[in-house]
Amino acid sequence: VTLLFLLTNVSSHLGFIFDKTFLIMMGLHVGLNLILIYISIITGRVLPFFTKNVIHNSTLVKIPKLDAACTASLFLILIVSAKGPASNYFVGVTLLSAALHFTRWLLWKPHETIKKPILLTLYISYLWLILGLVFMALRTWLELPVGVALHAQTVGALGGFIFSMVTRVSLGHTGRVIHASPMIIMIILFINLGAITRVFAPIISVDFYNSSILISGGLWMAAALLFVIKFYKILTQPRINQLA
Repeated sequence: VTLLFLLTNVSSHLGFIFDKTFLIMMGLHVGLNLILIYISIITGRVLPFFTKNVIHNSTLVKIPKLDAACTASLFLILIVSAKGPASNYFVGVTLLSAALHFTRWLLWKPHETIKKPILLTLYISYLWLILGLVFMALRTWLELPVGVALHAQTVGALGGFIFSMVTRVSLGHTGRVIHASPMIIMIILFINLGAITRVFAPIISVDFYNSSILISGGLWMAAALLFVIKFYKILTQPRINQLA
């Protein structure tokens, strides 16, 4: 997989050097799809585990074969994408993948995490991945802006998972209680508001395209600033149980 990431990076650089847009886009989309595959695998391992640790009476259902099917469907998207986003093969496989991931998401009972924001944010991030797959499949049919699916998967899913995991890990690995403080909730809120703005504003009207970039970027910078304010001391000091 690491070699595939290297090849996608080479493709993008060659595209810029030789002014070949298709090489740039191929590197971008293949690389992103590989990241989504990583997310699918890691999510299948950690999300049920985290949920069971926090909500001991959780009724979530984990099906290993469904986990494998979710990941395999993303590999299939890579293969059929060669036929183009308007092909029936691409649309069918991408919608199937979205359906498989949504089924898994429902079986994990996300509603049980509503009172646990530190968990809920992971489920919201996963929902962005699913929404991105739906937009990928229906972009041509619904005449959606090109970047809608891309930003659902990057700003929403990838960004959401990164901030959700680093806040959680920063607390847990420094000996602190894994709990969403008001500032962490604000970080999560800003990330998701940024994703909503970046994805849906251009759908409402192309006139909102430039403003959506500014607003979304501002929300992301605010989230990053709050993270630094909240976690700088935490990450530059010894673990709590080492202070004595």
